Amino acid sequence: MGKIKRRKKLLLPVIFIAVFGVGFGIGRLTDGPIGQVIRTLQIRRAFVQIRDEVRINSILPPAPDVSINAQPIPVVLGEYEWVSASGRKSKRDAYGEEEIKKLVPVIATAGAKVMIDRGEINNPVFGRGIHSLRFGLADESDIEESSSFITVPEAPGLYRYRIDCEWMMDQGQAVFYFALEVQ
Repeated sequence: MGKIKRRKKLLLPVIFIAVFGVGFGIGRLTDGPIGQVIRTLQIRRAFVQIRDEVRINSILPPAPDVSINAQPIPVVLGEYEWVSASGRKSKRDAYGEEEIKKLVPVIATAGAKVMIDRGEINNPVFGRGIHSLRFGLADESDIEESSSFITVPEAPGLYRYRIDCEWMMDQGQAVFYFALEVQ
């Protein structure tokens, strides 16, 4: 019996020293490269949460990602009607011809493909991506349903395009514009 009590008395300080040592070792690791990785991951996670919160409460519709040869093409938001995920409504009735003429064109190679990403249909931030997408030249009144890409014309010149987007469940619709210059 005496030996068992003595072992219990010794065991408690040994456990305390082991726990303290492990805690001290982990603390030292967080000051080094592992700690930098942990802090970087925490910062990234916080950034994603803030970004998603801003998107959810945005009163503007999300722009589709437009690219040519994997290079992004900037798009300009024209007329729109939008209901944000938080229920806020916003609207612009018209976007003038003068603004469309001011678009800065992206240099494009004849025959290249312009890709348009609709976004995820079940996007965790917006709840849904672009349901209906049509695009064509900005000065044409009749534009057709799109398979998410067009081929750049062969003839050199300046081309202004419009993208008509519509989201499901009456979340909204929007028109985006971009310009290409074929050389």
